[in-house]
Amino acid sequence: MIKFIFTDMDGTLIGKNQEISRENRDAILKAQMSGIKVVAATGRSYNHTVQAFQKAGLQVPMICMNGALLLNESGEELSQTIIQAEKVKAISNILDSFNIYYEIYTNKGHFSSKKDMALKSIATIMYNFSDKKISYEEFEKSLEKRAYTSQIKFVESFN
Repeated sequence: MIKFIFTDMDGTLIGKNQEISRENRDAILKAQMSGIKVVAATGRSYNHTVQAFQKAGLQVPMICMNGALLLNESGEELSQTIIQAEKVKAISNILDSFNIYYEIYTNKGHFSSKKDMALKSIATIMYNFSDKKISYEEFEKSLEKRAYTSQIKFVESFN
């Protein structure tokens, strides 16, 4: 008997429109009514993950930030893995020295020190899921106007 279904989000549960489809929602509800635990497992932060499920009217346990944060159906934290501030600073200094884009997810939000690179990163991911009816450049400009980076908090540095 199946006890658990673990699902990724981007490109699996979430489609081009960045939402959980009605078909996926119905499948999750059917599994839950059959006694199967459906668990979201994603690299997304909790805030980015829970929004999609709330919009679909679903509650599921979540494994967020690539396993660094585990939550139950109610959003209560079960476990978290923390990287000490000194290590974050050392890692960010190395990444910065190679001009590598990165984001930091914490229980206080989602952070980046490079707004231009954040927009390019988000645009590339979303464009790859789009129907590509417009050029990448037009798509990127439309994202700027729609403020897709609004959930990311920008800081000068992580030092």
